[in-house]
Amino acid sequence: MALNIYCGSKGINGGTIDCAPVPGVGTYLIAWGGKATAANIAAGYNTVKGVLVADSKKSKNDGSKLVVFPIIRELTPKKEANTEASLADGTKQVTREGSPAYELKIKTDSYLVTQLRKLNNRNIRYAIVDEKNQMWCYATPAGEVTGRAGKLFTDGIDVHGFSNVDGESMVLLQADNAYETYDFPACIELDKAPVALFSYLKDVQLYEKVAAVSNVVKISGKMVSPNPLVVVDMHSDYSGSALASNTALWYAKDATGATIAISAVANNAAGYFDVTLASGAYTALASGASVEIGLLSPTALDAANVVGIEGTAVIHTKP
Repeated sequence: MALNIYCGSKGINGGTIDCAPVPGVGTYLIAWGGKATAANIAAGYNTVKGVLVADSKKSKNDGSKLVVFPIIRELTPKKEANTEASLADGTKQVTREGSPAYELKIKTDSYLVTQLRKLNNRNIRYAIVDEKNQMWCYATPAGEVTGRAGKLFTDGIDVHGFSNVDGESMVLLQADNAYETYDFPACIELDKAPVALFSYLKDVQLYEKVAAVSNVVKISGKMVSPNPLVVVDMHSDYSGSALASNTALWYAKDATGATIAISAVANNAAGYFDVTLASGAYTALASGASVEIGLLSPTALDAANVVGIEGTAVIHTKP
């Protein structure tokens, strides 16, 4: 597939250049704080795709994170009006060009709208993917491709029935300026739809399934499902993964932030992971001392084929 950067020009000419890609109907909103460098672009589509996919697997705390939201209603232009000044001879002059804005509707559920609401009234970098899998971004003067600057507003979720957890959310995108949208657009022609190309991560709230009486902490995790009434136990899906054997995918630290070694981790058929903390370090802790236990970053988990989750740490209190 091709990667096209087009229609950006320094200076001014009387004619126009041929811009092969034509924007289609918007099908996905992409919140993306990362970028593809000029070197990435020169290396070709596969390199750029690798950057995008990697950004979709990053932690929610990473500024380069890429997140996908499905659009169910085409973008409706809501362009801000130009600011005009009246001159002495009665004519008017544009003193500030109105910034473009778009209203769209997102198909969502209770979990996804929680993520979307985190962006409410926030400055973000965004891109739109159309039905031809063209991802419309912004080309910087340095030859990079990144999202367009704007602000997002959402009104929460509208669920159509108590038993139907699918819903929709109205979103308004207010662009910071016109030139990123109109004058320096970039188009990345994706070879797959975003839902097939990019990763979706779910939060896992780790917890002690059984109270520990020694340095062996018995941990599982709770995941929100699309149904707000259902909570999924992470152990049932990941008991056969590397989380059950690879200590390097876990971390532990005391209240001061000092690392506590994990000497072993094993799957327990009773429905949790046995995470064994180094005996000496654990013994040295006073009764009532807290230990934070968590999973490594989604990127590290993905490299070990533990995909689709991001862990939120559990605080274990020594008996």
